[in-house]
Amino acid sequence: MTFHQEKQCATLEGNIYADEQVWNTASFNKNRSGIIFALSAPSGTGKTTVAQKVVQNIPGLIRSVSLNTRKKRSTEKDGIDYIFVSKEEFDNRIKEGYFIEYTEIYGAKRGTPKDALVQNQQKGIDTICVIEWHGVQTLKKLYGQSVVSIFLMPPSIGALEKRLTLRNQDHINDIQQRLRHANDEVMYVKEYDYCVVNDRLAQCVFDVSSIIFAERHKTFRAKL
Repeated sequence: MTFHQEKQCATLEGNIYADEQVWNTASFNKNRSGIIFALSAPSGTGKTTVAQKVVQNIPGLIRSVSLNTRKKRSTEKDGIDYIFVSKEEFDNRIKEGYFIEYTEIYGAKRGTPKDALVQNQQKGIDTICVIEWHGVQTLKKLYGQSVVSIFLMPPSIGALEKRLTLRNQDHINDIQQRLRHANDEVMYVKEYDYCVVNDRLAQCVFDVSSIIFAERHKTFRAKL
């Protein structure tokens, strides 16, 4: 990365775009429907961290927090990273029609709440979702061009294995299962609108943020 790029990343990390006079949220949503940014990545690539930092940097962007039935990790916060619930409660929510999409992976269920996402889209509020490939397909069928899909790619499978090992939160058998699943997920990358490699967090946040800014200003979205 060049010095200029480093400076750009640092600037974005510093959140200088929070100036309300420059980045008035209303200017983003008064003439269009909300955009749903669907962010996918293999386990350990850093998709939740990237989503959180992007939301911190971009006014008018809300993160949809998924419900998850797996055990909370020591580094996670309930209601921030995921909303952790029992499988029984999750199944009850399915019966109630609470989710716009849900899936089961690694023995745990994960789902995206429907009402807030639908309301944001109708009000012109942009939302970023951390979601699996199948969920992306569901959203695309429902909302078409209002959905922008982004796949975060690890630098390599070797780098991903190192990340999973260093976070010291999974059994070796679970790590191998996640690596096998990562190989399967990468096969779908060409079905996404964008692909960003998460080699350096600041650069990755900058790249994803740039995609969001560009998509907000596409002419076909404006109701002129």
